[in-house]
Amino acid sequence: MSKSSSVTTITAGKKHPFTIHLRHGRGTLRAEVSGTVRSLEVAAAYWTRIGAELQRTGCKKLLVVETMWANLDIFKAIGSVRRQDPADFAGVRIAFVDTVPRHYAINVYGAAAAARMGYEVEVFREVLDAELWLDSESNRR
Repeated sequence: MSKSSSVTTITAGKKHPFTIHLRHGRGTLRAEVSGTVRSLEVAAAYWTRIGAELQRTGCKKLLVVETMWANLDIFKAIGSVRRQDPADFAGVRIAFVDTVPRHYAINVYGAAAAARMGYEVEVFREVLDAELWLDSESNRR
């Protein structure tokens, strides 16, 4: 991503604190999320914040880079997706990268469930692959 036109850092959550660093430029919002525990509350909070930022900026591409050392179980992950307002993500391509390799399988499953709910989302192991997918026109629906 080139120069950012906006940078926001938020630290939130009392029980399971997390930090989200948001920046946008060239139609892409990048959200870097970190913390120790990815609870349902944390996931809902940061996805809600990302949705609000998408609405504020009008970005149509989203790159989420997550570093959470403890992940949700699959049923909570699906619950997290269902709690979001689909309107916040309408027409947005979402690339998701989890920096903890052991979380990959659950993230792929969660992305498949999100896709069935109408989200355009892919999960990647590497940020560069996610960025290339977001910028490629050949993957457009």
